[in-house]
Amino acid sequence: MVIIRYNDNDPVESSSRHHEHYSPNRPVVKEHGTTKVRPGFEASARQVGSPSLNQCLESGPNLLKLILSLLLRFKEHKYGIVADIETAFLRISVRPEDRDYLKFFWWDGKENVAPKIMRHARVVFAVKGSPFLLEAVLQRHLKKYLKNSTYSKRTVDILLRRFYVDDLITSLDKESEILPFIE
Repeated sequence: MVIIRYNDNDPVESSSRHHEHYSPNRPVVKEHGTTKVRPGFEASARQVGSPSLNQCLESGPNLLKLILSLLLRFKEHKYGIVADIETAFLRISVRPEDRDYLKFFWWDGKENVAPKIMRHARVVFAVKGSPFLLEAVLQRHLKKYLKNSTYSKRTVDILLRRFYVDDLITSLDKESEILPFIE
């Protein structure tokens, strides 16, 4: 996870025009994998009389409709291909002016030490609009970099249309197509 310490020199307005949000977090323990404990953030948590961060955000189009068509197309050809973009959300920066909505308290476990105020510098998985942001970033980069590339039109088309969040789900006709597609 990429986090930055809140800069105490940033001007903090005391007027009602300054908006911010603090997300609660807790440890998430995994038995297997490289990261045994990671922080989990809850963007749907709310205080009485105030909306949660997720209630204040648009989620973008319903991506669940997309998964059905992807799963049906997965069986369209003989060879199934599944891929995942590792740490996809952490590869997208949050604009500095939007980071006050992604604040949280961080306690390093030491007694008698006040928690630090931290802000996320990268897109947070638990936030409602994160899948849409990832989709938009993928589309932008795929269109920009693959448009004039040496890759086949079919490969480019598959990459543009067969992602569900950070997962690629597709299939190919021939075994000879697999390695060029992976490359």
